[in-house]
This record gives sequence, C-alpha cells and structure tokens, in this order.
Amino acid sequence: DVMDGYLIQTPGDYIAGFTNGIAQFLIYSACAFLAAGIFKRISEDGLPFKEENTKSLKIIGILIIAASIVPSILAQIAGVLAGPITTVMVTFNLDTAMIGALFFMIATIFSYGAKLQQENDDMV
Repeated sequence: DVMDGYLIQTPGDYIAGFTNGIAQFLIYSACAFLAAGIFKRISEDGLPFKEENTKSLKIIGILIIAASIVPSILAQIAGVLAGPITTVMVTFNLDTAMIGALFFMIATIFSYGAKLQQENDDMV
C-alpha cells in the first residue's frame, strides 16, 4: 500500500505517512486563516495595501516554504519513534518552496503599495 508517497509496510510507515498529511494540513490551514484575515481587512476598508496585509503575506510565504520540508522531517521522526520504518526519506519539494518565494514577492509589492498609499494620504 502507498499513502502520500509513503510505502506502507510497517506501523512506523503508517505513522510517517499520517504525520506528513497532518503537518501539511495544519500548515495550509494556517495559510488559509491568514488569507481570510487579509480578505476581511480589504472588505472592511477597501485598502489592500496595508502593512498588516504585507506581514500576513510574508508569514504565508514562510509557512509555504516550511511546508516544502517540515512535514517530511516530522513524518520521519514520528515514524522512527513509532516503530520500525521501511525507508527514512526526507524530501524537499522545490515547487512548494517556489510558491512560498512568490508570496514574498507579492508581499514586497504590497509593501510598496502601502508606501504609495501613505504618501497619497499624506498629500491629500
């Protein structure tokens, strides 16, 4: 049997695959929670370019980059602690890390937009 890329042959393998899935779920849930906060702030005042939104985007970027390797590390630790594990395999997902980097670029754009918004507000 295979679960999320893990060959399931021992209880440790099962725990490793399960831990990987739970870790990914928690990281992406935190990202969704932060994104909901951004959308809520935008809907309340109509201003997307705020420092609070920039900070949230940076945190989302960090979390997504963490999602590229942290679940794999936690899965292997949990699998080894739970019992024999067929394969110790820590993986790094470059695609996921690149998406995290994209969020950092978007945060930079939002930061610049916040500065322009502040300059515009100061002129009026």
